[in-house]
Amino acid sequence: MNDGIHRGPEAPAGLGGGGDSGRRRPGTLSLRGQSGGTGDGELLDHANKSLADALRLTLRLVYAGMVILACFFVVSGSEQVQENERGVKLLFGSVTQDEVQPGLSINPPPPMGELIKVDVGQAEIKLDTDFWIFAADRRDLAKPIEQLAGSASPNLTPGQGGYNLTSDGNIAHTQWKVLFKREDAAKWARNVLPEQETAIVTAAVRRGVVHSCSKVGIDDLLKQTSGGPVASLARQIAQDQLDGLGTGIRLQQLLLEKAMPPLYLLNQFAKVQSSVAESTTKQEATESAARTLMATVAGESADTAVQLIDEYEKAIEGFGARKPDAVLSDIHSLLSGQDVRVGDRTVRGMTSGAAASIVAQAKQYRSEEVTKLQSEFIRFTTKLGQFQSNPSLMVATEINDAVLGFMSRPGVQATYLPGNTERIMLTLSRDPGKLRDALQKQREREGEDAQKARMRKLEEDRFKPKDTTTSAT
Repeated sequence: MNDGIHRGPEAPAGLGGGGDSGRRRPGTLSLRGQSGGTGDGELLDHANKSLADALRLTLRLVYAGMVILACFFVVSGSEQVQENERGVKLLFGSVTQDEVQPGLSINPPPPMGELIKVDVGQAEIKLDTDFWIFAADRRDLAKPIEQLAGSASPNLTPGQGGYNLTSDGNIAHTQWKVLFKREDAAKWARNVLPEQETAIVTAAVRRGVVHSCSKVGIDDLLKQTSGGPVASLARQIAQDQLDGLGTGIRLQQLLLEKAMPPLYLLNQFAKVQSSVAESTTKQEATESAARTLMATVAGESADTAVQLIDEYEKAIEGFGARKPDAVLSDIHSLLSGQDVRVGDRTVRGMTSGAAASIVAQAKQYRSEEVTKLQSEFIRFTTKLGQFQSNPSLMVATEINDAVLGFMSRPGVQATYLPGNTERIMLTLSRDPGKLRDALQKQREREGEDAQKARMRKLEEDRFKPKDTTTSAT
């Protein structure tokens, strides 16, 4: 009878049968239905296999998800550093890189690592109230100095506003602007709290401003430009302070925007500054006129002429290296257009300018006078010879020449009388035409003489020193 249990073949004799309990052969068990078809055991095998496959797939998905999560965790510390930033890498709180350039930075994930980004762009702080007058309305801080008299109190009230003390014991009000950069990102990240940065920079700049203003007088302070010596000194003092603190901050510019005396002295200072400005303008105009006059008089040789004249004055006083006659000889040579040796260089003689023209006119006049005197001497010698040889003829000739010269004058008229008359009565009057011509010629001569005198006066006035004195109000 088949009971539904299928047993495997029996083991050979002597290999584990009977009561041998040491080694047993494997056996299988199959369950079949009464009808001989597929039983429940086979269905369970397929279910177990499907479950195992599902578990294996799920496990693989879990592994893949864990790997993906691990990758995300590894790159979760990576950040983008912008162009105006620098980064500082930390690993377990220690700096591993202190100058991370712009771009993508791969960092260990938190809490193991961290990337601190520092803005290295230009920043600005204004000190518009620290040393300025008290203003109830902050809009008054930006007003021009000329408009402050009507909107602020002229009195100094303790605890209100601020001021600078100058080296001469005066009080001045100033406004400043500082431009800075976080140059060393690592130092800044180590030593500066972001919320304390403004206070640190302001304190350093204030210290520099106080020190620099105390080294100049109020007049010099009010004449300072925005980046003048006072601002440069204040910037250096403030920078030394920031470097000593290890802030990594670099002051790019410290600008003095406004400077003024106390309000109750503003008008007096304005008058003084106006007078000084006017005096400076007149002085510059005088110096410009002097340079123009020197160039007009001496041309390109003006500087050399002045140098030789100064040397001549020193030589006369006994302080010169050369004798006065030697220096004067060089001056004459220069004025005559000859090359002159001055120091270790040769200077071309004066060939342009009014001085050269005057010297040329003097030479021409001297030549004309010499020629004239020589001509008169020759004429006198000739007449002397004629007189010695025939005195009567020479005297008659001279009388004839004198009469002809007299008769040829414009104002002389000749009247011819008939001969062989005993008595003649004449009523004489001047010829109107000749009188008119004579008066016309006389006026022309007077006009020419006046024109020459006027030109000579203008020429003399060009070289007269003008009064350039100024008076300060």
